[in-house]
Amino acid sequence: MNRTLVLLAVALVFLGGCAALQSAGVFGAAAPTPEEARAADERATLDKQHAELAGAYLAQVPAASAPRREIILVLYADGTARLHTDYRNNEMPVIEHGGWSLSSQGEESSSAESPVSEATLVLLLEGSRKLVYDQPERLVFGVSEIGQAGTQLRTVEYDPARYGEEGLQLNRYNRDPTPTLSGTGWQLVEIQMMNDRVFVPAAAELYTAQFGSDGSFSARADCNRLSGSYADIDSQLLFGPLASTKALCSSESLYQIYTDAFHAAHSYVLEAGDLYLAFGPDSGILKFAPAQ
Repeated sequence: MNRTLVLLAVALVFLGGCAALQSAGVFGAAAPTPEEARAADERATLDKQHAELAGAYLAQVPAASAPRREIILVLYADGTARLHTDYRNNEMPVIEHGGWSLSSQGEESSSAESPVSEATLVLLLEGSRKLVYDQPERLVFGVSEIGQAGTQLRTVEYDPARYGEEGLQLNRYNRDPTPTLSGTGWQLVEIQMMNDRVFVPAAAELYTAQFGSDGSFSARADCNRLSGSYADIDSQLLFGPLASTKALCSSESLYQIYTDAFHAAHSYVLEAGDLYLAFGPDSGILKFAPAQ
């Protein structure tokens, strides 16, 4: 009995020593160094800022060949980006795509004209819808008012020949940008008119819409086909001239109202997997489901 008690006491002493060693760092992971802790804090800060900076940003700037340019930059939470430049000259807007990231803390400025930069955002434009650039175009922005309604992006590295000597200042107007329609296909579910009339196609596969990743658009409208181009940016939608075949469809066809809706389309919403395309003014909504 005494021998058993002695062995039990030895075991307790050994286990207590192991616990003390583990709490002292002999067993288990070593405590991070000050440099590692600081790097981890910086990464956590950048991750938080990255999530807070997603959104759509707008700038109005002068243009040599047009009254002005409207520039919209959309930063998606997954790190992709789209830059939309509209010269307001009845031409289709230019849409470029690429990626964005936060590189480091920005440099503080005491100038009233240059707000404090809380982070540095790097935008790499890889190409347009019809062209892949040999070298990505790099723009660097100082970021201020992170997490606020008035978050701003101000260029600190850019091409003055393209953006002017003063560069760009973009102000966020939407925290939750609408995904692009690029590369998607749809079938018509119904046409909802503002006067409460609803038109349902006899067969959904007779009324389709395809949004190409190169900016091309094609659609089936019963016995006819449509083709042309489109531009979409954060729920705004614009179609270029649409060509159509001229076959004579049946008297029950929705061809005319369907094609008229595309000519008058101006915005869209994606909700629960469906597409809602508004046309107007105050005319109606095309509801689509993903194409089978």
